[in-house]
Amino acid sequence: MRPLVTTHRDFGDLALLPYPRQVDLSNSQVLDSYVGYSSCPDPNLPEQGYLIEISAPSKVTISYRDEPGLFYARATLDQLLGSFSDQRIPVGKIRDWPDNKIRGVMLDVSRNRVPTLETLLHLIDVLASWKINQVQLYFEHVFSYPGHESVWEGCDPYTLDDLRVLAAYSKERFVDLVPNQNMLGHMERWLIHEDYEDLGIILGTGQNAFGLATPASTLDPTNPKSLDLVADLAGQLCEALDSPFFHVGLDEPWDLPAERSSQWRTWLNRISEIECLSERELLVWADMVGHHPELALDLADNITLCDWNYEANFDFSVSAQRYRDLGARSWVCPGTSSWLSVAGRVSNTLENCLHASQSARDFELGGVLTCDWGDFGHHQHLPVSLPGLVAGAAFSWCVSSNSHISPEVVARLIDERYFLRPDCQLGHAVVSMGDLYAKMPFQLPNLSLAVMHLYLPQFPVGTGLTSGLSLNVLDEMQEVVSQALSSANMALVGEGNHGLQISAREISNTARFLELAISDARARLENSNSIESVPKSSRDRLVTMLDHLVEDYKSCWLLRNRPGGLEESSEWLEHLRRCYSTGQASPSWAGPMVERARQKLAN
Repeated sequence: MRPLVTTHRDFGDLALLPYPRQVDLSNSQVLDSYVGYSSCPDPNLPEQGYLIEISAPSKVTISYRDEPGLFYARATLDQLLGSFSDQRIPVGKIRDWPDNKIRGVMLDVSRNRVPTLETLLHLIDVLASWKINQVQLYFEHVFSYPGHESVWEGCDPYTLDDLRVLAAYSKERFVDLVPNQNMLGHMERWLIHEDYEDLGIILGTGQNAFGLATPASTLDPTNPKSLDLVADLAGQLCEALDSPFFHVGLDEPWDLPAERSSQWRTWLNRISEIECLSERELLVWADMVGHHPELALDLADNITLCDWNYEANFDFSVSAQRYRDLGARSWVCPGTSSWLSVAGRVSNTLENCLHASQSARDFELGGVLTCDWGDFGHHQHLPVSLPGLVAGAAFSWCVSSNSHISPEVVARLIDERYFLRPDCQLGHAVVSMGDLYAKMPFQLPNLSLAVMHLYLPQFPVGTGLTSGLSLNVLDEMQEVVSQALSSANMALVGEGNHGLQISAREISNTARFLELAISDARARLENSNSIESVPKSSRDRLVTMLDHLVEDYKSCWLLRNRPGGLEESSEWLEHLRRCYSTGQASPSWAGPMVERARQKLAN
């Protein structure tokens, strides 16, 4: 049980992130003053481990196994000092080490939202202080590959110099920046261009596992030119980043027929033989092996399966045992549950991250990768991902000492460990809006049905997947949103650092998104469920709300991100506006990329 740390004042539980494995602090004795620490290596400590000893009147000693251990000890000490305004910290000991050697975060920078270097550098600082030691930037088309300008021009990609700056900055904080380039599926950004369309299995559009139309997205693994392409991309990324790992993707090859599934393994083994990759550990998404276990047989020795699933009830232990039985190495990959939600799914991500890290510990997998995706235009702002990033960091470090983490604890940790303002209430705003998805009568994986009618306006509200939704539930949701909006507005007019002010604006914009979703759903419920049934006067009000929302959304985007993907991200909202204006929703709408693929095929 976690100790209460009290002296002559009631401090309550310490908001340490992650909470250390062993904490033995005094309830009565404190340092008279903090004047710094002394440190010495201790080979008997576990890898990345440390021991902090605090003795009255003013002595602090750090023992550490290795340089990362010293870094993590200082991070814990900084958090401890920051918990007491006069730095009169309790005497005692903190002994700590991680469950998992690798504790990673994958950031989707390819679904329109390309963060600025300043944003990434700040985020690496934060994640390193939470003892994350690997960051992957998920590339599809946002690295400026020489010779492939037609694919990335206009999207503000990262350059070779950008990645070298990021890698050096990360290394100083014991964070490994790992290249992550999809090399089979999710190649629609390439295949939509005439120079690359012959590398795909299909032309035009296909269909994903959920029945939605998708652009042609899968390289043909039997085409020698496909291997030439990925070898070129791998070589250029390897020049930029010297990590011992390389993530080659290979998930969701929608266009690959089931009868050709064996080609997935052949393709992966060919990729593993590419010269610059043959000496690296290759990470590959495990979904194809999950559907076709025989694909795990005879894999190259340098391959690790990344077992992803982003739902609270997924049992990672079952697949961990399966992959072990097949002789394959694996990591677990939970998610922040932020994408396709606008405001997140907080309780879902906490359970998902907890179960993943429990399995990683129990099976001694050694690797946890928390994924933050941006499907359908990446409309969630950075604060929406914070609950999942907090949970991923805490649980992947030490499950047993962090199992107390609840949505309420996450809210406090966000305020204290991200915003550095225990009283700002922004963490509560993020968490409360992030659990509105749970008010929907029915749940689907990887999305929030509370907002899906904004992405796909042709879907009815109050019937089908949203049967049972009532006006009373919408009233409850609106109350939560109003309170969150009030907290954001208070932060905007109060004192705070620049980052806090940016986050307050983003949280306010998130609340406006939800207000629009609630107003839209209310208008449909009061009529006959579809956008076509809503009177023009009500649709006009929705247009006005949406116009203000889009203007603010574009402004918020540019505070942290490059402008390159903003236009396409906004196309989702422009389409919604057309539906409101005309009172008609196209039954085949599946996003701007699908529309472009259809137009290209038609021409």
